Amino acid sequence: MYQLKKTTLNYGLIPLLALFFSNLIAQDKAYFQQEVAYKIEVELDDVNHFLTGDIEIKYTNNSTDTLSYLYFHLWPNAYKNQQTAFAKQLLNKDRLTFHFSKKEDRGFIDQLEFSCNGAALKWEEDFENPDIAQLNLPQAIAPGETVTIKTPFRVKIPGDFSRLAHIDQAYMLCQWYPKPAVYDRDGWHPMPYLENGEFYSEFGSFDVSITLPENYVVGSTGDLQTESEKEFLEQKVAASKKIDYESLYFQEHPFPPSSEKKKTIRYTAEKVHDFAWFADKRYHVQKSNVELKSGRSIETYTMFTNGEAILWNKKALEYTNRAIEFYSEIVGEYPYESVTVVQGNYEGQDMEYPMITVIGRSMFPILLENVIIHEVGHNWFYGILGSNERDHPWMDEGWNTYLDARYMTAQYKLNVNAEYWVYLEQAKKYEDEAIESRSQDLSDANYYVCAYAKPTLAFRYLQEYLGVEELDRILKKYYETWKFKHPSPADLRAVFKAESTKDLDWFFDNVINSTKHIDYASTGHSCCNKHNKASITIKNKGQVPAPVSLSALDKENNVLEKIWIGPLALGADTTVEMTEKNAVAYKIDAEEEMPEINRNNNEIRNYGLFKKGAPIKVKFLDDFRTSAKPRINIMPLLGFNLYDGLMIGAAAYNLPIPEPEWEYTVLPYFSTFTLSATGMGELTHHSYIKKHRFSQGLSFKTFHKRLKRYTEERPYAYKERFYKITPFLELKLAKTSDISKERHLFRFENAFILEEQGQVSGSRDSAGVTTYSFLGKETTWRSTHRLSHYYTNQQAQTPINLLTTLEYANYDDGLDGREHYLKLSLEANVKFMYSALWAVDLRIFTGGFLMHSDRRFGQFPLLLIAGNRTDYHYDDHIMGRQETENALAQQISLREGGFKTAIEPIIGAGASNTFIFAMNLTSDIPLKLPFRTKFFKLKPFLDIGYHYITNVTVTNPSFADGLMLSGGFMLDILDGAAGIYLPLFGTDTIENKVKSFVGTAFYRRITFSFNLSKMKPRKLVEEYG
Repeated sequence: MYQLKKTTLNYGLIPLLALFFSNLIAQDKAYFQQEVAYKIEVELDDVNHFLTGDIEIKYTNNSTDTLSYLYFHLWPNAYKNQQTAFAKQLLNKDRLTFHFSKKEDRGFIDQLEFSCNGAALKWEEDFENPDIAQLNLPQAIAPGETVTIKTPFRVKIPGDFSRLAHIDQAYMLCQWYPKPAVYDRDGWHPMPYLENGEFYSEFGSFDVSITLPENYVVGSTGDLQTESEKEFLEQKVAASKKIDYESLYFQEHPFPPSSEKKKTIRYTAEKVHDFAWFADKRYHVQKSNVELKSGRSIETYTMFTNGEAILWNKKALEYTNRAIEFYSEIVGEYPYESVTVVQGNYEGQDMEYPMITVIGRSMFPILLENVIIHEVGHNWFYGILGSNERDHPWMDEGWNTYLDARYMTAQYKLNVNAEYWVYLEQAKKYEDEAIESRSQDLSDANYYVCAYAKPTLAFRYLQEYLGVEELDRILKKYYETWKFKHPSPADLRAVFKAESTKDLDWFFDNVINSTKHIDYASTGHSCCNKHNKASITIKNKGQVPAPVSLSALDKENNVLEKIWIGPLALGADTTVEMTEKNAVAYKIDAEEEMPEINRNNNEIRNYGLFKKGAPIKVKFLDDFRTSAKPRINIMPLLGFNLYDGLMIGAAAYNLPIPEPEWEYTVLPYFSTFTLSATGMGELTHHSYIKKHRFSQGLSFKTFHKRLKRYTEERPYAYKERFYKITPFLELKLAKTSDISKERHLFRFENAFILEEQGQVSGSRDSAGVTTYSFLGKETTWRSTHRLSHYYTNQQAQTPINLLTTLEYANYDDGLDGREHYLKLSLEANVKFMYSALWAVDLRIFTGGFLMHSDRRFGQFPLLLIAGNRTDYHYDDHIMGRQETENALAQQISLREGGFKTAIEPIIGAGASNTFIFAMNLTSDIPLKLPFRTKFFKLKPFLDIGYHYITNVTVTNPSFADGLMLSGGFMLDILDGAAGIYLPLFGTDTIENKVKSFVGTAFYRRITFSFNLSKMKPRKLVEEYG
């Protein structure tokens, strides 16, 4: 074995140029496909989890080219180490299990000794991809010639990471044998194994013999040839009929010991391009058959364990039969003799292979049905129509999802149209990619959008435009023309061009091959001409010259009349006449089948104050949109702080999924304590310039910050309120690529803060008694300007967030003067994953005043410890802003220095008007604690900091005087949204302040925090998707 030079498959300029020129040449080449005939003998070692065997491949060169070498896929090597393309993709998908796996749990293929026609040949493993090999032939294969390639091989079956896997002694044998890459009119297609991005293999025949302990139940591609195994399966089928599956619902299903005696079972298959098999000693087996219209009978099998037996019992067979009938009717008759559906609760999840499919956990009958329909349907779109799934995933996933959605709609009258909302979320943010995109170039979100959701919308749109019968007729023609072949997008387009009388260039050029958005609007309306007709004007405001439907609707939204218009040129409009009788509205795409970017401008009504646009709906406790109609969602809320008491209110909001142009959240409250209105809210407008999001908005909040109660000594009471109004601008830069984890956000905000301050005077009489009187309240204002840059790189192993902030403030010093400062700070948060579950979190903060007009006495210092009384700019939700003695005095904010101890906020106690530096460490505990969950984590913490002392009461401070340290344990709640902290030790500077502030009572050391900004809907969407 040798390694190819690094440049062999380097995905750079040379391969792109080669691909460009090969495509030019390929345009003139006639279609051909190579033919392979496999004979494989393999044995399973279920103790050490190995496959050993021999493979013989008869390879026929049907091209007009002479081949001096062959590319082979050795896909078990994708599991060999953490540097493979598969391993890197899993990291990009935030899946760390394989990265931190043990060597003995990974997989590989070895003991390869390739020969061609009996002569040993040299072969080379690709430098970057050990799962791709080049076989250098001793003699070139001439056009029309057949050669025999042989090799022994051994496969180490990996653990539960992807499709090829074992869970104990349950085996999923997928992509397990050495196979030649496809050579077609575009040349060679060597490709590494990937999780996102499926396969492309040559059609041929298989003759596979499998040896394993005889009590294993096997489900496989192909037709079973071994009579004894047929009898064994019949016995399993008979036993299955006697089982009470409801009694198995909560029962574990342990693996029985493997038989000492072994069996060899043989399968054959024709006109397939892959071979997969599944083996489990626990499988229950059920059998049925389905009669096709041609009279052929197809055998169907289901194999499942106790896990979801109550769902699978009989129903899984019924769903399988329905799938075969449905696809045979719509697309074309199923050509093979059997279909098997097996259960496999592993990371490979639901996956299709010729004649067999594996299904993961389903939980509900309707989900199991949907998945079986989809996966069995892949026998047509992938199995029989063998398109290149890596380069054109929509050609199988798109057609198949469109068809399984048709099935579910017909079966259950479902009209959720979830594909539209998934597409719209990406499209509204200009983050969608073209349907015609390569799998490896797409993020998880866009892989689903481009391969599944958007093509489903596109084909549904085409169905409405052509008519369902015409679309089905053309689809049947496509199937008959290209079954058992490798159709390309150009081949699909050619069939539609030849079969349809309508010009569909707009569809393939713009809907399939671009990210251009469709948007038609109803712009004008006049009614009641002499022919009792209404005139409606519609305009193409989008980027696609597409056809559009217009419908007249009655008051129940029933379609009275429907016409198709266009395609209209970009920016063009047209006026059409429609029936006026009984019509109350006219709507573009009334059935909502078009993948339109904006449906809010589709409707125009005969009556009403606002005739254009969809009417606004008010919904109570609504959380997800299911139509294009704009809505205001209402939800009751309760709030609390010490000075407003219990607050009763509501939230009025629109959800940020999909992203609206105008985004708002308004939370008005009524304080039951002060009997006054309080609340907060935010209004944001989003627009896009070349995929960069520009946002402008305004936030506000007002609550009470202090309450002075009546006493005999001070016979008056008053309350102090604050108001904060913050206009802001944001620029969120577009990602450099769809799979990039890096983001940049720039924000400028100008916070105007008004604060009420009670004014009190005191006079002392001759007896020395002081009498206090309330003079009223004075309102002061200040402004704070912040310019921030937020950088994030959410790579799975070491995610990092950086926040750089320049802050300028102008404020009243309380002595009839104005002060100002300019502050620069940097906050870095880095998570170091040391296993798939556990991490060490490091936070670093440093800040300093570049300018300060009152450096010695300034009111807004940098803080190592931010307590309840130091939220100077009202950024946080503080329940007791002036408290010093009760439990609310223990509230802290994890700002600036991020220390978790509560002390009296006096200048000198970790505060500086010059400079501070802090480092905060927390760590998961690598133990399976009984109360540890994803949302509640017990962690140790350590805070280390330094502040340059500017307190005028401290003379000649040393460096050591500025050092502070504290540590203990914390309970992290909802990933930083809240926390409870128990500081156990600290430097003398801190410990002395703690004792003077809270005393020696142990429980008074406990502090807590809230970070409600992490729970904002938009922040959750942008951080977690």
